[in-house]
Amino acid sequence: MSGGPAITLKSQPIDGNNGNSGNAAAQQQQTANNAAAAASSSSSSQASSGTVPPAQEGTRQSSLQRIQLRKQKVFNLPEAQKLAKLSMYSACQFEGCRCTGWKTPQENRHRDVESSYCPEPTEECRNASCRHPLRSHISHLTEISRSSMDELLGAIIDMENLFMSMQRVEDEDTKKVYLYLFRLLRQCVLTRQQAVIRGPLGDPPFESPCITKAVLSLVFYKYNHLNPTELQTMTEVAKTFLNFLNHYNFESPSARRGDPTLTHEDASTYKINYTRWLVFCHVPAFCNSLRQFETSLVFGRTLLRTVFQYMSQQLKKKCISERDRFPEDKRSIITQMPKFLEALRAELLKDDSPIWDSTYRPPNSFVVQQRKRHQEVAPPATISSAGAAAPSGSKRSSVGEPAHKRVKKEVAERVTT
Repeated sequence: MSGGPAITLKSQPIDGNNGNSGNAAAQQQQTANNAAAAASSSSSSQASSGTVPPAQEGTRQSSLQRIQLRKQKVFNLPEAQKLAKLSMYSACQFEGCRCTGWKTPQENRHRDVESSYCPEPTEECRNASCRHPLRSHISHLTEISRSSMDELLGAIIDMENLFMSMQRVEDEDTKKVYLYLFRLLRQCVLTRQQAVIRGPLGDPPFESPCITKAVLSLVFYKYNHLNPTELQTMTEVAKTFLNFLNHYNFESPSARRGDPTLTHEDASTYKINYTRWLVFCHVPAFCNSLRQFETSLVFGRTLLRTVFQYMSQQLKKKCISERDRFPEDKRSIITQMPKFLEALRAELLKDDSPIWDSTYRPPNSFVVQQRKRHQEVAPPATISSAGAAAPSGSKRSSVGEPAHKRVKKEVAERVTT
């Protein structure tokens, strides 16, 4: 799909002809694999609460895998069933008809095109204002490539998951974001264009330097005098912190309204950054039709200062509770983490800290040396923000994401330039 339309982020009801898309999403999601909905629901509730009980982390990861399995199952369907699935979100091509999706005939309402049901091209749309055959909703799709068809189907599944998340999430701020993304994907499926998010949120990265660059600068600024072994340990501590941040589920703005440390201005800024995090980092973890960015690469000092106190407390607790999960040779990471967090807190509070100066760069020799060590030494054991030990180097990036939607490499490159 080519570059898509920009949709302004605002709360709008799903009504009129677009109500057809909501009904189709509800019908299809309820009759399809409920595990996929569980993943999106789990993610939405976790995003609202800010924390994830340890027992739920495994469930979330397995649910994300089930989403991918569901997509793969749909990708492997016969072409006729794929087109039937697409027809439910494709505009009728009959001249003058405003129907935005074929609706299953009444007698087949509870049958699922993702399983054994394959409607005939002559079956009429149930929409009273349409009544045109299924073929009129797919006539423009019969010649598209298999990869383009699968990309559209993946976006539809993501859209259905978002629709179910909207129904379940209680936080109004989060619900508005899900509604916005649902409408964005719905429009992109209709127009067969790639989802592009423009508007008041801005484009990532949102601050310079980003958190990753500042944290790695801190390693040089504070610990460059240490011997190579100790310096390597502090580097692994820093990477463990960044991994925790990239998997962290931020509290919704409404959950932080009672926080006495937040000024009105801080609360307003946090609401913007929370929305950005949902749109660019969190939701794309289970909706890979959207481009995903790592939190530490697109946010900077402003967001980190807002969440650091509570997040660092959680990380310290995780270090204590998960100490026994770490290999013996990695437990120094646990020991050094409080020291590292205190040093980072001090630099967050200092107005003139060099690590937050976008022009500050460690010497090239240090950067090259760190890269070399990173290649020679296995990645450190990491702690997930959800309370379970994460695999080394684990990321939330989605499986099977189209190549042109992978995380921007140029953002990562800015960290070392």
